[in-house]
Amino acid sequence: MDRITKSLLDEFVSTNQLTALPEDTAFEYFCGWLIVSNHHDESLQSEDIHVGAGADCGIDCIAIIGLCIKNPNFRVLLVQLSLLYQKSKRSAQALTHKLN
Repeated sequence: MDRITKSLLDEFVSTNQLTALPEDTAFEYFCGWLIVSNHHDESLQSEDIHVGAGADCGIDCIAIIGLCIKNPNFRVLLVQLSLLYQKSKRSAQALTHKLN
């Protein structure tokens, strides 16, 4: 893991009191929070979206975000759903291997 990512991860772990987690699990929490927080305006607890624990089809975090809009004049309900899921990789070798 590069120094910048490691520094951001350390800050995230400290801020969210996740020091008891192993680094790989904390990294999954961090990546999930980064992705979902860009799509969700309210406060977010990364443990609420973390699903990675081995034997989990390779998904570390998942979130379903819904938006409902009702037009009182036309009684129309619009539902917009977003499905976000994420798989974390910490090493440059893993990323290069997946891209090739």
